[in-house]
Amino acid sequence: MRKLFSIFLLLFSVFLSVSALSPSSTLAHGVVGQRFFPATVAVDDPFVADEMDLLGYQTISNPDPTDPSHTQSQTYWSGISKRLTRDIGIQIKASYTMDHFEGQGNNNGFQNIVFGIMDQMIKIPAHEFIFSSALNVEIARTGNQSVAAPYSTVSPEIYFGYGFGELPDSLRYLRPFAITGTADLAVPITDGSDGSDYSTGADYGLTLMYSTMYLQSFVKDIGLTKPFSRMIPIVEFTWSSNINGPNQTIPTAYAYPGILWIGKYTEIGLEAVLPLNSATGSQPGGQVLFHVFLDDWMPQIFTRSISGEVLGPTQAQ
Repeated sequence: MRKLFSIFLLLFSVFLSVSALSPSSTLAHGVVGQRFFPATVAVDDPFVADEMDLLGYQTISNPDPTDPSHTQSQTYWSGISKRLTRDIGIQIKASYTMDHFEGQGNNNGFQNIVFGIMDQMIKIPAHEFIFSSALNVEIARTGNQSVAAPYSTVSPEIYFGYGFGELPDSLRYLRPFAITGTADLAVPITDGSDGSDYSTGADYGLTLMYSTMYLQSFVKDIGLTKPFSRMIPIVEFTWSSNINGPNQTIPTAYAYPGILWIGKYTEIGLEAVLPLNSATGSQPGGQVLFHVFLDDWMPQIFTRSISGEVLGPTQAQ
């Protein structure tokens, strides 16, 4: 626990230093009406975008209560997304897992690559609402056999985002709140001839955030200065379980309280990882994300559609 606290103290110091030196800007990423939705760490956000998870990292101690020898799990990930049109985009993600077992060494390797295509189906700026759908495919044999599944998985997924900007004046200080959420089914594509056990998985995610930028711009300027004027306190939740097949399980559940900081070209997220039930143990962890807005960083490359149309900054019109 002391080591984990020291790591978080160091990361938070870097976080404050970078945010204090970075320029402010007019936000254009993930906007519906007056609402800016940031990229979140644990739960996918509902926007097509020209963006990149430059580097993500998560560490959890004793992640499997049924296996005391599994002392730590660490994951690094990176991913990139690109708009094809104003409402349709593609994304690809790769991750590397390091599992530590007491007395048994480590089990390290790349997970299978995940490719997806997303469609922003409904956008209602007046209600700060967006609804999207996607199809994600985990591609078999693109990762290491020691950690990656030997079969492909197809996952239809839905996403939503909603801001509380329509609340009455009597509740105006609640207007900066917003929520996003996801749900998907991960369906394995295999005939079972490889001898592996497989099951259909169900995954859910929910976030609750409070935007100091929305507070200052659309409710009341309370005089916050950088870096605090660029922060979004957030808590994310995830639930995951196998719902049929030989590996049917009870849900694993985590909460991720933390802070996002938004700059002109980058976003930084810092969150704790808190187990919520017996399937996820009792040891906390942590995660950090360095995210890049590619359409602001390299607009000549990342703001064009496949037809050559200049799309401009990531925005839900």
